[in-house]
Amino acid sequence: MAKVTKEFKWKYSLVQDGMVYYRRVVPEHLRSAHNLPAIIKKATGVPKALAAEAVVAITKLNTLQEREWAQLDKGINGTTAVNKLLSLLKKENLDQLRAGQFEVNDVGDEVYIDGELDIVIDAIRDYVEQILEKSGQIPPELALLLKMKDLSNIKTLPTVLSVALANYLSRHKNPSDGLIYDSTSCINRFIRINGDIDVQEITREMVHTYVKDRLNKTIKTTTVRRELNQLSAIVNKAFLELEIDKKSPFASIDIPSEGSDKLEIKPITKAKLETLLVKIRESKSTSHIIAKILLNTGMRVSELVVAKTSDVHLLDDKKMPLAIPFISISPNSFRSLKNKGSERNVPLVGISLDAMHEAIRQAEGSEYLFPRYGKKGGGNNASAAVNTALNFVDINTHDFRHFISTRMRESMIPLDVREAITGHSSKNSSQLKDYGEGYQLEQTHPVLLKVSID
Repeated sequence: MAKVTKEFKWKYSLVQDGMVYYRRVVPEHLRSAHNLPAIIKKATGVPKALAAEAVVAITKLNTLQEREWAQLDKGINGTTAVNKLLSLLKKENLDQLRAGQFEVNDVGDEVYIDGELDIVIDAIRDYVEQILEKSGQIPPELALLLKMKDLSNIKTLPTVLSVALANYLSRHKNPSDGLIYDSTSCINRFIRINGDIDVQEITREMVHTYVKDRLNKTIKTTTVRRELNQLSAIVNKAFLELEIDKKSPFASIDIPSEGSDKLEIKPITKAKLETLLVKIRESKSTSHIIAKILLNTGMRVSELVVAKTSDVHLLDDKKMPLAIPFISISPNSFRSLKNKGSERNVPLVGISLDAMHEAIRQAEGSEYLFPRYGKKGGGNNASAAVNTALNFVDINTHDFRHFISTRMRESMIPLDVREAITGHSSKNSSQLKDYGEGYQLEQTHPVLLKVSID
């Protein structure tokens, strides 16, 4: 269990194991509407000793979080939209809309909702006008209700963006926390600019406006492209379910100066590596152990830090060292995998094997290899902590993946073998991976021995 200290105090802060975290209770109405956790906790990557930097980091995270919540507040998730609007209609201040108080004609204006209220369309519109007079805006749930062609038939609810989002997430085979958060954020940003409109009414001009708005906020072009791809996936799914043969309006959108603001990847040079090893080779700190394992495995930090001790195979049934020690990478409660090729066995060699022995020793029989990070959000917390620990040499956790890929490429290792080890899935090698049973430990072990750092 992580050790909590109280030496650093600031609003929305928490100190664990010497590092400062941003911690805040999620507003109840957002939790229920968007199925969010009760509490969020994010790593600042700042140790408690650097109080001034910690305050800046907490303030920045809180500003970003409140902005995100404000965006969620303006949109709706879609999953609970219908239930929320029915609840509105059942409130006491809508008693005047009960059956018998309005004349009902024979052209289908009468509707039946939830066995309690018979409401005529004109009455709802009158109520909406009252709301407009009082507050100047219509609750999104009522605005959605008014778009239904037949209030008695839920199937006539139009596939507006919020509904498309709910459908997309409910039908996704493995909606990770990251996917849910990113998808909801993108949709709510688009709703803020263009409204919660029917997906069939989205125009390319609206998309260009979205791009311009994001770029004006100095969002990187690579991030904007990723958001457009996510929006396109949601809308394409809606078109498929509606049986509409139409190209996504988010497809093939030009982004001015795309890629020009991309950060240059700084390679791990020989000098950097020597400086790194002098500092971490004998270290037994958690962050340095993680760094040493990443050096020779090419694993994503999230794949490693939320692994279970049962995923690590160092000894056989007779407690003798395995000829090829390895770690198995597979989904668990706190980790989904990025693609099909991510599920794999990775041999442990050199400095990484020594570090894994130390990690197992420190785990002391825990279910998770790194108990501190074996939880929801553990990957992000570990990445921040390790990046901070490696600041002295200007290396981050993702650099290790590039580094081992470079070493294998320079050793003339075929692309599909390299990607089988790192868990990449590129267009160039995907067809090769579809044949046979993939590469076995006996094939990948010599490759890693060839490029191993000891």
